[in-house]
Amino acid sequence: MGEGGHLRPSVYTNLTRLINDFGEHDASAIAQFELDHVKAIEDLVNLHNIKCDFLRCRSFDVFTNSDMAAAAKEEFLRFKESGFCKSTFDDLIWYDGEEAEKVMCCIFH
Repeated sequence: MGEGGHLRPSVYTNLTRLINDFGEHDASAIAQFELDHVKAIEDLVNLHNIKCDFLRCRSFDVFTNSDMAAAAKEEFLRFKESGFCKSTFDDLIWYDGEEAEKVMCCIFH
């Protein structure tokens, strides 16, 4: 059996670029497609009882540069509050400071 890989939506950190390149409507459609794609693969694996190591879980983007983190948080809050790409941003959780450290410590211990 061949090696697999990760199936992870990348729109979370690329949404501004997608909007600039394709406009809000198409960027929103791309974001929704990526979320729907994960669910479709999960449904396919379950429906056909495909023997694989599929595990749906959370992943994290970690910012180690405070300026980049501040810009990403501002963008995250702006999109979340505006309701743009609602299903994408409803799936996101932002952790800061000590709270982020606690979450990461729980995951890696």
